[in-house]
Amino acid sequence: MLDIGYLSDYPFYIAFGGKEVQLLNYYNYIKAKYQNNINVKLLNNWEKEEIDRIDIIHFFGTSHFYHILGQLKANQKQKKFIISPTIYFNWKLGRFRFIIGGNLPFINFYKNV
Repeated sequence: MLDIGYLSDYPFYIAFGGKEVQLLNYYNYIKAKYQNNINVKLLNNWEKEEIDRIDIIHFFGTSHFYHILGQLKANQKQKKFIISPTIYFNWKLGRFRFIIGGNLPFINFYKNV
């Protein structure tokens, strides 16, 4: 059986909006539709051993996953990762930021996303 863990970049009690609703909808859909083939879990940052039981980690948000993902890739080579970035600002202005930031010769927020 496949195990998928969902992880939001912020705890639900700090920020709850569209990203968290999307996460919960994915969670509920997979849990209902594939209950015999896939185990889904909302990951808890305080349970260290939990990650050992997960095959796929699905990140929601953009905040700090770049560094976490680097460490996980180094220590959890067998795991698969999915990132669903969420952008909260004005998309017309944001698109310009992504074009500029994505073409800069150094690592930055826009290249990471």
